[in-house]
Amino acid sequence: MIDNSTLEKLLTENLGKTIIINNISHVSGGSINTALKVSTNTGNYFIKTNSATRFPRMFEKEAKGLSILQSTHEIQTPEVLAVLNNNKESFLVLNYINSTSSKENFWRVFGQKMANLHKHTNNEFGLDHDNYIGSLIQTNNYKST
Repeated sequence: MIDNSTLEKLLTENLGKTIIINNISHVSGGSINTALKVSTNTGNYFIKTNSATRFPRMFEKEAKGLSILQSTHEIQTPEVLAVLNNNKESFLVLNYINSTSSKENFWRVFGQKMANLHKHTNNEFGLDHDNYIGSLIQTNNYKST
């Protein structure tokens, strides 16, 4: 794992502001990447890290996927702030979204947003780039409907 001073330097160089790390804590839920909440002088960031050689361009592909989801304006997605590499490790830097308690109609609203998301269609099935599904490369090609 990268040390704090190297991560501060990477973040400062790529986010355009001086970053001082106050605290790093692990976030549960992932099994492929290391997930971190990084608290800094400029706010909190969610950072995923993994092997740059074992999973080449994983986070570039994830960032592109998040951008596609964000473009629908249907569901809240984290903002991609940077995709970084330092020879051995890759990093995906996102804004940190705090958890909140569910509102009474949470699941109904969530279901409607997911349904709306799936109404976005194309003339062909597929995607214009390959990506990952977990740790496996997912080959995507357009196919006629």
